[in-house]
Amino acid sequence: MELPSLFRDESTSMKYEEMIDFCLSWTIRCSEEKFQNANRKVNSYSKRILSLLLFDNPDYLTDRKVVSTRVWKQKSYVDLLSEIEIENDNTLYVLVIESKMYSKIRNGQLEKYKEII
Repeated sequence: MELPSLFRDESTSMKYEEMIDFCLSWTIRCSEEKFQNANRKVNSYSKRILSLLLFDNPDYLTDRKVVSTRVWKQKSYVDLLSEIEIENDNTLYVLVIESKMYSKIRNGQLEKYKEII
């Protein structure tokens, strides 16, 4: 099994400003258990990053398996939207990332994203 492509996820948009999102998307997707043997180090660090993003604890996912990840860039005005499934966990986790490369945080932005999700 090969690691997922850096430039292919569930998205259809390919804007230049999305390079940060490509890297984050790839990192999240590399956390899946099926990529452990493709590159253990990449998989391990990807799980730690995802664990920190989801649980504010880099070690939370250490003994857990990330079953699936689905990631979109620029979906419903959200820069990066992810759905994550963890083995033996009955919660579908949703991770929303707003990249702030060119713009500032706007009032009401969090509430807007909560409505979208």
